[in-house]
Amino acid sequence: MIIVDKYNPTNLLYSSLTNLINLRMYDGGGVDGGLQGQISALAKGSKKLEYLKVPDWGPTIATKAFGDSNSNNVSSIQQLVGFEDVTTMNDYAFCNCTNITSLYLPNVTTLKYAVFYLNSGIQHLDFPKLKVAGKGTFDHSGLVSASFPELISADDGTFYYCSSLESVNLPKLRIIVKNLFDGCTTLKSITLSDQITSVGGSAFRNVSNCAINFIASVPDTGELHNGIELSCSRIKSGGIGAVTAFNYSLGADVVSALPGTNLVDYVNEVLKLSKADVPLLTSVPAGSSVLNLGNAIANTTGLTQHGGLIDVIKIGSLSYSWNGSAWCAS
Repeated sequence: MIIVDKYNPTNLLYSSLTNLINLRMYDGGGVDGGLQGQISALAKGSKKLEYLKVPDWGPTIATKAFGDSNSNNVSSIQQLVGFEDVTTMNDYAFCNCTNITSLYLPNVTTLKYAVFYLNSGIQHLDFPKLKVAGKGTFDHSGLVSASFPELISADDGTFYYCSSLESVNLPKLRIIVKNLFDGCTTLKSITLSDQITSVGGSAFRNVSNCAINFIASVPDTGELHNGIELSCSRIKSGGIGAVTAFNYSLGADVVSALPGTNLVDYVNEVLKLSKADVPLLTSVPAGSSVLNLGNAIANTTGLTQHGGLIDVIKIGSLSYSWNGSAWCAS
């Protein structure tokens, strides 16, 4: 183990890495200017390095800091600790770093080109503040689940051929670029905003037998309306196959924008929808379309519509189904 004094960066000014080839753990303090490159070289040079702890790395993980498109020039790191101040990860930062299975970076907002490209080991990423994902960020990676609640921009092929990906939660993403989920053959659940404004070519190619979950949200224009029909039509144009279930939930911003009876009126507009209105969902099995209202309203009083799309309403822990004239507890 090597301990680096944050205030004495000369401790890491090695003339050669040959004596560190068997290093397994690096438990360091913060780094001062210029040391990031040397730690990256250390990580790549020590082919047995498993643990890297740097509390104060700085705002950026540089291009090819730990990864590379050349698999012979990558770090063997299994566990990365600290890096709390990182906000941006540049091109190929963890490309081919197949020993890392999970990563938590609480303040990352931007991932650039191919950051985790060919990283078949990575399964779970926890980036709660991520807003921008570059082209091919996770291309051919081993991601199993992806939940980025603040993501508003994803470039072409962000999840291209993530063949292990099972669930995606992107409730604020409104532009679905081309090839976004192309090749995600194991995808079982997608959560998106109901205000999808465009879908690029082959965005959902090879995606089938998947549940679609929409989070109702207020449009950027400030006008509240039901965009689910357009969103579904656009997703269908992206090449998605059979949809196994449909779930629609009210986002917090919608609830706050629609006090009192206005919220009931809005819910009734959703309940008017038929499968003919949203052709993407014409093949959804009976009993598989759920409108989840959480605790936004107390009960089904005032909910009088039933167009045939929604099978079940959930309020809190209770479920309601249509008996031909009213929504009744089931």
